[in-house]
Amino acid sequence: MIVVFTGGDELEENEETLEDYLGPCPEPLKNILNLCRNRRVIAQNGGQPYTYEWFTELKTLRSSHQKEVESLKGKSNKEISELKEDMKRSYDDQLKRISDTVELRLRETTIRLEKQLAEEQAARLKVEANAQIADQKSKDEIRKLEKK
Repeated sequence: MIVVFTGGDELEENEETLEDYLGPCPEPLKNILNLCRNRRVIAQNGGQPYTYEWFTELKTLRSSHQKEVESLKGKSNKEISELKEDMKRSYDDQLKRISDTVELRLRETTIRLEKQLAEEQAARLKVEANAQIADQKSKDEIRKLEKK
């Protein structure tokens, strides 16, 4: 079983850790985490959660846009609104690109897994057919021996 927690950027913004977040978690969730032996891949990744490079890039872009907005103090509302619109479009475009890429990878993985499953099912059916043939031969041989 794999338990996936999302929203790590919100924890970072609030200077919270996953342990802080999970401290007051409901008992059923604690039981599930205990079944997973509280293993976390983070420890195997230098203490950092796994993330796609695009999400890191997106977070950096958002941070840089926020700094740009803060530097516009004294500018006209129209200039600020235009910059905000440009940033929103840029952010939305990048988010769409990321979503499309993730969706494509998910589709590719699904196709690969479906193909693998079909191959394994075919192999299982072949083994079962061979087992039935061997069983029938064995029964035939037993009958011959009983007749003798």
